[in-house]
Amino acid sequence: MAEIIDFKTTKKTTIAKCCQTHTCKDGDCIEGNHRDYAEYDILLDEKVASVMQKWILGIDSNNVLESWKPTGPKPAGNSYAESVLSKSVLKMYGYNLPWQLVQAPCAHTSQSIELHNFYDLIYHDHTARKIMLVSASAYFFKMPVSRGLLSMLYNTPDTKRSYDFFSYKAVKSLIEQKIIIITNDYMEQPVQPTGIMFSSADNQIILPSKIYLHRFIEVVAWSLRFAVRNYSEMELAMQPYTDKCWKSAEPTAEGMHVFNFSKGVK
Repeated sequence: MAEIIDFKTTKKTTIAKCCQTHTCKDGDCIEGNHRDYAEYDILLDEKVASVMQKWILGIDSNNVLESWKPTGPKPAGNSYAESVLSKSVLKMYGYNLPWQLVQAPCAHTSQSIELHNFYDLIYHDHTARKIMLVSASAYFFKMPVSRGLLSMLYNTPDTKRSYDFFSYKAVKSLIEQKIIIITNDYMEQPVQPTGIMFSSADNQIILPSKIYLHRFIEVVAWSLRFAVRNYSEMELAMQPYTDKCWKSAEPTAEGMHVFNFSKGVK
């Protein structure tokens, strides 16, 4: 299996429009004065893409974060994809990222019904949340994603394709909320186990929407800025626990009444 999955599409890239005043809403210009400058499109900015790639590849650790494993009991053994693809390729699909990192602290969720439904879905559907992390991570590496590939990431030879129901349901909901885009392009499956058949719909390439990609970039930028300001303190505090199994007693309410609420009353 080749290390690099060739991602080809016949569609032309549309040069994004950005207004001179930079007064935009959800990535779309709402002013009448437009200029055609590709460098104003954050999703076409090579410098931003490079930073995102570094973030997605993450830091190697003995405690590997299995970001796209399904909710519930962990399937026995490696998934189909883990058995075929190297860790370096899997990391491009978000293998090394904690899947909780989807909240954008600066986003205004009250801007539109679409954004409200978007956050409601990914907050409450764990599978949808993980699928979005996979698709967004892959986007910045120009790696294709399809329902068939998601199936290979989720399922193992022991589970067969028992988790497909959850992923297909999540993808359907994401499409309805316009968070996932179904394209007219198809991919060749990089993982094709004996006895597993893929339909035309399984091979159809899906992409994350620009709204999600904007939020993804935002949370990375916010996290990096936080890390820069607090790096030394955090690094020193975490040093004894790096690559080790953390041990703690169960939390108790003892000592939880120290906080003085009166100081926080308006």
